[in-house]
Amino acid sequence: MIKLTNISKIYPKNIVALDNVSLHIKPQEFVCLAGQSGAGKSTLIRLLTAEERPTQGKIKVLGWDVDLIKPRHIPLFRRKIGIVFQDFKLLPRKTVWENVAYALMVSDTPDKEIERMVPKVLEMVGLSRKQQQFPNELSAGEQQRVSIARALAHEPKLLLADEPTGNLDLIRALEITDILKRINKILGTTIILATHNKDVVNRLRKRVITLDNGVVIRDQEKGRYVI
Repeated sequence: MIKLTNISKIYPKNIVALDNVSLHIKPQEFVCLAGQSGAGKSTLIRLLTAEERPTQGKIKVLGWDVDLIKPRHIPLFRRKIGIVFQDFKLLPRKTVWENVAYALMVSDTPDKEIERMVPKVLEMVGLSRKQQQFPNELSAGEQQRVSIARALAHEPKLLLADEPTGNLDLIRALEITDILKRINKILGTTIILATHNKDVVNRLRKRVITLDNGVVIRDQEKGRYVI
């Protein structure tokens, strides 16, 4: 599914974001990528989506050599990955249903497929009854559920969640992680959850990869995030 071999990312002025990182993540795994702000989590997510290229090393994702991917192939590659961010990035003048449908429309998905998929993913995140509401009529937790539904619309094999609970209180954060666990269990979607929230990580009891200053300092099955 995902294999990183000796990955380093060095920005101008010799700022080292990742330092010789090697990882193997299997299909259908649920992995917490833990670490404080600046540890390298978001950089790693951007490398996995080909938003950035490594300074050195090899990246394999879903059978693609991401470090070698040509620019014209990046949109096709990204359609195979769902991405959820801390800020919800919803379209304020579109309803919940329209926000999810729009992600399919822009990739020329047939209308019948849109009609099939939108209700399916909204049910998965518990928003079937709010599909005609607008983002400003939803709580922060509900808005994040919409963004998760949108990320699932293409039925990706991999879902990357970059600090998806960063704007939420602990109760809402745990609701979001429960949804991610359900997606992992029911759909078999491989999930990487990047977070600095110790409570979220430790309640999940999933594999924990801890980054510190761009280095993997721990990789534990059903581990804990120890600062």
